[in-house]
Amino acid sequence: MMTNLISTPQPHNDRRWSQFRTPEQARQPNQRMPETLDPTQTTPAEAGIIPTPYFFSGLPCGIEDDHDSQAVCTTINTKEDIHPIITSIPTGDARTPHPQVRPHIVRQVMQTDFHPLASNDITSVLNPLLADVFALYLKTQGFRWHMHGPDFFAYHVMLGQQAMQLIGMTDLIAERVRKVGRNTLRSIGHISQKQRLLDNDADTLSVQEMLVELREDNKLLIAFLKDAYMVCEEHSDLGSMTHLAKWTDKAEGRVRALFEASCHGRMDGT
Repeated sequence: MMTNLISTPQPHNDRRWSQFRTPEQARQPNQRMPETLDPTQTTPAEAGIIPTPYFFSGLPCGIEDDHDSQAVCTTINTKEDIHPIITSIPTGDARTPHPQVRPHIVRQVMQTDFHPLASNDITSVLNPLLADVFALYLKTQGFRWHMHGPDFFAYHVMLGQQAMQLIGMTDLIAERVRKVGRNTLRSIGHISQKQRLLDNDADTLSVQEMLVELREDNKLLIAFLKDAYMVCEEHSDLGSMTHLAKWTDKAEGRVRALFEASCHGRMDGT
């Protein structure tokens, strides 16, 4: 039978009680435990439970598992409230040894003001947008590294500034996804699954071809930003809308700079 116990540590000279301390005793780690034992109390083996570890700021401080039971521990995140909670499930003779049981920390789910369907809709546009921004950032940097010709320095500076704008978007997009209570991208492979902008691994590209391709990709990114804005507006996600409007303006500036560079061939700056 499963029982929920809030452990109240009792002093005892057995080493198995060494981890049981009251909040006052926990703040005085060198204090000796009394050598007497209340006969009305039981030892951990007789109770059939695992000695409960203390948790500080959500981190376990060790557990001594030499009894036949399984435990699921819930952490207390404040150092002052050191009251471990344990759910003990006896599985047999408490004196029978068995392999160590790892305590499972209960993960808290962040509560948001968004309806679950709204969170899903917002995430469905922000995660692909994040993948596209990563893809465009890498392409911009790759073309920047392979610029050549008499205007190399001007192109190099311009594309470096555009790459910094793009990489600056990534953290904010990911944080917006987390703030609506969903998960965001986790790896390069995840990015490749979500991205809509195409990569270009060609070895030989002219400066003109690179500038035109970046211009067209930024135009597509603007369309994706506007689509995401409409979805966020439908669900009153004002935080995402504010960022999306600013990013759209920046993308339009990149398109203009790339258009001028690709049409006139030479540039005086960025």
